[in-house]
Amino acid sequence: MKKRLLIFGILIVIMTMNASALKYNVESYSDDTYSTIKDNFVQGETVYAKATKSGGWVPVYMKIKYYDPDGTLVKTCASTKRVWTYTCDYTLPSNAKTGKWKIKLYASYSGYWYLKKDVDHFNVSALPPASEFSSLMIAAAILLSSPAFAYLIAMKKRH
Repeated sequence: MKKRLLIFGILIVIMTMNASALKYNVESYSDDTYSTIKDNFVQGETVYAKATKSGGWVPVYMKIKYYDPDGTLVKTCASTKRVWTYTCDYTLPSNAKTGKWKIKLYASYSGYWYLKKDVDHFNVSALPPASEFSSLMIAAAILLSSPAFAYLIAMKKRH
């Protein structure tokens, strides 16, 4: 009996140590190498999210959800197998709402999804307007490369 209690006590200590070392994390990144964390994006850019689980004995199913500043769910990605790391990208529309967005991480061992405490925030701002100078440069490049412009130059040289 004492031996069983001792083994039970050791198992509880190990499980408690394991649970305290368990950590979930989700971050937004600048590209699909997931090496540079990025928190500021502009409309039309792609946001790359990476979720990780450290500690514990078994990997989990992971789900990543993107929410706009109004709290509207805009994208969900879910792993199809148990993993330690999971990634999901989302390309912001050209008219994406500006402001603070959220990425939430959910995990599951057996089908019930638990929201993990780690939530990432990133900011989305509007695309800067094209300057008049750049618009003129584009117009000039189009004009200079057009066949009509080449014809006018040839005609001027003949006279």
